[in-house]
Amino acid sequence: RHTLRVDYCTSVVGRMSIDRRTAINLELISNMRNGSQKESLFGAINFTKTVVGARLLRTNILRPSTDIPTLEMRLDVVEYFLSNNRLFAEVCLYTL
Repeated sequence: RHTLRVDYCTSVVGRMSIDRRTAINLELISNMRNGSQKESLFGAINFTKTVVGARLLRTNILRPSTDIPTLEMRLDVVEYFLSNNRLFAEVCLYTL
């Protein structure tokens, strides 16, 4: 219950593998102090509506993409929202 299990699949191309110690030290899935998921990166950005969605988010955190076009597209989206504060606020209100 209070452990983090990370399975590695080395056959997946375009994904980075994050080892268990790094995931724990960066508090990607759970908090180091008390093991809470709510006080981790996963907990901070988990606004998923289903268990399957939460599982996919967790997988994407633990195995991030290394595909350059994908990363550039994501950066473009962040830049777009940073330059359009009103739209960003509307999207944030919509997700709550």
